[in-house]
Amino acid sequence: MSIKLTILGSGPAIAIPRPGHTDKTCREARKPGSRSRRMRSSILIENRCRYLLIDAGPDILEQLELAKIRRPDAVFLTHAHSDAAGGVDDLALFLRGTKTKPMPLYAEASVLRRITKISALFHARPKTILKTVNPKIIHLYQAVSSFGLKIIPLKVEHALTPGFPTVGYLFPKKFAYLSDFASIPPRSLKLLKKINILFLDAAMWFGTKMAAHQNTAQAIEIGRQLGVKKLYLTQIGHNYPPHKIAQKEISNYCRKNKIKFPVILAYDGLKIKI
Repeated sequence: MSIKLTILGSGPAIAIPRPGHTDKTCREARKPGSRSRRMRSSILIENRCRYLLIDAGPDILEQLELAKIRRPDAVFLTHAHSDAAGGVDDLALFLRGTKTKPMPLYAEASVLRRITKISALFHARPKTILKTVNPKIIHLYQAVSSFGLKIIPLKVEHALTPGFPTVGYLFPKKFAYLSDFASIPPRSLKLLKKINILFLDAAMWFGTKMAAHQNTAQAIEIGRQLGVKKLYLTQIGHNYPPHKIAQKEISNYCRKNKIKFPVILAYDGLKIKI
């Protein structure tokens, strides 16, 4: 049975289009069905009629509604920034009406502590959130089994603060998802060698830089060094041109630089079978 992936969001910390912006990308993103519209980055994984979610940002309820998913069966968080975890409160309140067992919420211990500290719901209604969400601690490089899938949390470096806890997730022999990072430690790189399908942070467009993220060229180079079979770029920032133009320029860059594997610019709603 194949695994089905849906890109719920492919955008940066501030969604696109942005209020009041009249640039070409935001104008394009406002058109119905535009692939330039980008909510906060998140991916839905379907296996054996179960739904696993990586990250739950502020758009999560809208994303699940668009995907026609009543509720996820488990959530894995990459880190505690708002674009990755800012929708946990909304999700917990939403799940309160589903009358099922608490949904597992997987994250590193420090991430769970940070979420608990900043969560209004944890402070105001701790019993409510624990009835709907069951926090579970993950450990770097120690596999977790969830609904028939083996999942390994990989350490990555993301924020400007050294040691800020952030992970990517490896689904061995299938794919890996690293949506927010500035660098990948050697141990994680070793585990990613020759992965079939890789999702990478490519927040910044060619020729631009941001300390906490990769740009398009850097992400493609990581894919080349790892020997991936297919690369998807996500966490796409505001400085990218509209989707169609950006994909064309990426394809041209790959031809000029003799990149042998497909490089695909992810977009909200993209569906993939593995």
